[in-house]
Amino acid sequence: IQSLTVTVRAPLSIIVSPDDTICEGSTALLNALVTGGTGGPYHYHWLNFADTTSAIAVSPLVSSTYQVTASDGCTTPDVSAAIFVKVNPKPQVDFSISPDEGCEPLTVTMQNLINAGPGSSYLWNFGDTSVGQGNQNIHQYEHHGVYTVSLTVNSAEGCTNTLVKNNSVQVYPNPHADFIANPWETTLVNATIKFTDISSGA
Repeated sequence: IQSLTVTVRAPLSIIVSPDDTICEGSTALLNALVTGGTGGPYHYHWLNFADTTSAIAVSPLVSSTYQVTASDGCTTPDVSAAIFVKVNPKPQVDFSISPDEGCEPLTVTMQNLINAGPGSSYLWNFGDTSVGQGNQNIHQYEHHGVYTVSLTVNSAEGCTNTLVKNNSVQVYPNPHADFIANPWETTLVNATIKFTDISSGA
């Protein structure tokens, strides 16, 4: 009497990462896990990718579906699964500055020009260690100098974009008026006085 051992293996199956949502310019890591069949090694093929590993990193510009097929070199048919990656766009950013130059103290109005939609937030950096929030800010620059202004917009989907306007505000020092006279006192004999302007900051 001869005995025969038969091994029954679980069918080949694949589990992939859940659908993902990222912001424009970000990266999503996609994972595939294969079980069953011969127990491996398993072979992976991501559609439109040369990568044959179980995980790939993708940075789609638009929402996309990624498909992976796996095999163990023996079991048929191969197994496959798909992952959907939704791409939320970065919010557009633009703003105005008025006026963008003047003498100290200078009061400037900063106005957001693009509405990012409900639930969005706006964070300003005025370049003088001060910050502000909201669509519009009125800020006073107390001291002369050149200032860089930036606006960061966070969308309701959690995507962020920043616009920096370098050296966008010029604040001039107030002029100081002064002069000297030579001589300060005069007589009828020597009635000529010479005045010299020694003002500064003009």
